[in-house]
Amino acid sequence: MDTEHPDHSEDDPEWPSLRDAMISSLRDIPPADKAEKNERRLLSGSALGVCIAIMLAMLDLPRLDQPLHVALISLAIATPLLIMDFIYAPARPKHGPLYYLRLGLWIAAWIIGDGVGIGAVVVGIGAIVWHLYTTAVLALIGSLLGSFVLLWCLALPITLFLGWRRLRADKNKKKETPKNSPTDPNTRAPVG
Repeated sequence: MDTEHPDHSEDDPEWPSLRDAMISSLRDIPPADKAEKNERRLLSGSALGVCIAIMLAMLDLPRLDQPLHVALISLAIATPLLIMDFIYAPARPKHGPLYYLRLGLWIAAWIIGDGVGIGAVVVGIGAIVWHLYTTAVLALIGSLLGSFVLLWCLALPITLFLGWRRLRADKNKKKETPKNSPTDPNTRAPVG
């Protein structure tokens, strides 16, 4: 079965190969000294540092109990995900050949790194708290759930208030616009 696109050949510069697109995608990543301030890279780099520091601290332990096994496994899962996110964070795709593939890679790295990677770090830290004091895990879970609920309890009214103000401002602006003014969309141009 012929998998080539019928409108291009191998020599067509409009259709680069997948390998060329991946190489150009990696070239879009700016060097560390020229990269702009990037909060996403700061988050993944910080979480990666936490993973490495905790795993280095575990090297001195004579044996690992069950909570530390959970922590080690979750941090081992988080480390490559955060490395991938750290690499792809500053590489915002530019329009060009295979733009959507590169955009998909960038978004997937964000979802996997910031979602799964940071989640695994939180699980690892929770397991370390579990190792130190079992009851403290309940406080950690309660704090996480409480902050999430508090965030939504505050964010929802603030969002509704700001949306209500915006709607009211738009309504007042519409009332102030006189009929047959140049900004009125229902005004017809004079015929003649």
